[in-house]
Amino acid sequence: MTSCDRAAVLIERRLDGEASPQDDAALDAHVAGCPSCAELLEHETALDTALAARFRHAIPSAGFSAAVHARVAAERPAPAAWISDALNGAGLVLSLTVVLPLAAWWGGSIGAGIALGATLVGMYPLMLASWATEVGPGEPDPTA
Repeated sequence: MTSCDRAAVLIERRLDGEASPQDDAALDAHVAGCPSCAELLEHETALDTALAARFRHAIPSAGFSAAVHARVAAERPAPAAWISDALNGAGLVLSLTVVLPLAAWWGGSIGAGIALGATLVGMYPLMLASWATEVGPGEPDPTA
């Protein structure tokens, strides 16, 4: 037997078009014997129909859409900053512990060139990360 709390969830699913045939069968069986849930289903269905009719042709303004997108982007959790730093540091350590010894073993100007290139490649992401934090995202606040 379905509880009234579960029936309320099934009513929402039905009105949102997300109810499965099993959900509909459980809801119909429950409202057949529960007058308060039958009344809730009737009220919610009427409200849903009235709102759909009222706002059928409503189109949000461009400013509203932009503000919603900006708010969602602002509330999105930022990725962990330490991950990129850890990966950049690991690349630098790998360059210093693997590439540089191989370059020293190879020796000569080729070895020096490989060592310099590995060091620059390892440091480049670290420099970009520090520049990015100094400059900031550079996007204006649409809600200001």
